[in-house]
Amino acid sequence: MPASAKRISRSRNRKSGIALTLTPLKPSSIRHRVVDLLRNAIIAQEMRPGQRLVEEEICERLGVSRGPVREALQQLEQEGLVLSRPFSWTEVAGISRLEVRAILMPIRMTLEQFGFAHAVKVMGGEDYDRLQTSVDKMREAARRGDVMAVNDLDVEFHEYILAAAGQPHCLQLWRMVLPRVRAYFFQWTRRDPTGLAEVAGQHQTLLDIMRRGNLRSISKALKVHIFDPDPTE
Repeated sequence: MPASAKRISRSRNRKSGIALTLTPLKPSSIRHRVVDLLRNAIIAQEMRPGQRLVEEEICERLGVSRGPVREALQQLEQEGLVLSRPFSWTEVAGISRLEVRAILMPIRMTLEQFGFAHAVKVMGGEDYDRLQTSVDKMREAARRGDVMAVNDLDVEFHEYILAAAGQPHCLQLWRMVLPRVRAYFFQWTRRDPTGLAEVAGQHQTLLDIMRRGNLRSISKALKVHIFDPDPTE
């Protein structure tokens, strides 16, 4: 995913023009690839808030028809990453710190407390080994200052646990909240990449506590992880 994001260069201006330097996509993965590419570009701020997203131009750059592009933009609107006006325009949505801190993070906290509590009952050694591998990769990415890689590995870590919990509606709601939280995370870690090591360390703490199975300690560690790493406080 990080590699995909890097293949989208900065737009020519804020309100129009999308410089997508890509080879044509294969039909079997068109919609998912378009969604991933545009989502990563928005999260990485390669497409800025207020920038217009023109279907025809995206189609031309990617070599795809309008159907998959339209479906991708509709999905991104559901994720809160773009805004659209029927028969008018679509543009990249802004990310409000107040909205993230007051609404999205509390929702995420509730979902992850529920999901982690169920996951810890069923996860075994192989699960924890896989999560440890993700944390190790996160540490290495933090040392390189690779914000997008840390971001992706962060998502991988939490999504694995929530999927293991066997609570599909919890996972579905979490995936709806996540894109705007990811965009917010990317913004502040790019401004201050020294915080990446702390993020990796918090995941190690979460993993160590999960191995012990103490639900109260897991809840406390989640609260620190979700709410505390914000240098704008």
